[in-house]
Amino acid sequence: QYEDVDSAVIHPDGNWGLSAFVGRPLRKISLNGETAQIEEWALRSSAETDRAFLSQNHIYVSGTSDDKGEETVWVFDTAGNQQFEFGNVEFSENGSLGSITDVVETANGFIAFDGNMRSILFYGGDGNLLATADDEELFGTSYPWISSAAVMPDGSVLVALSEGRADD
Repeated sequence: QYEDVDSAVIHPDGNWGLSAFVGRPLRKISLNGETAQIEEWALRSSAETDRAFLSQNHIYVSGTSDDKGEETVWVFDTAGNQQFEFGNVEFSENGSLGSITDVVETANGFIAFDGNMRSILFYGGDGNLLATADDEELFGTSYPWISSAAVMPDGSVLVALSEGRADD
């Protein structure tokens, strides 16, 4: 147990994770039995860091870029070496992002979920944008909050979202 963690994601191996919160430094959590060690891990500046996500092979840090002031997801290998970035384009451009609520890695690349824009962005393994879809196209919803996603053992992707119903 460790009490100085705002929000954390744990790597699938269970040995380490990340703690991130808007405007605070990204921190790496090393787990060892009942103890946790926390250290700052400046993959991006504190001003750029809003959230962090993990997959087996990658770290995803989302926030607003210092260089363009646009929502961005920076993709790193698990050693902390930047591989590429998603977004970081003007709001109206193809591939622009609003508020990333999760990123998952599939056998064919990456999927970023934008809770604010209610969109799903598909990227190849090289980080290039392949396609986008909105919530209505994929789920038949009209204005949900896309909150989380997970890749299932069979490779399918489970998506968590909430939406007001007509019967309240």
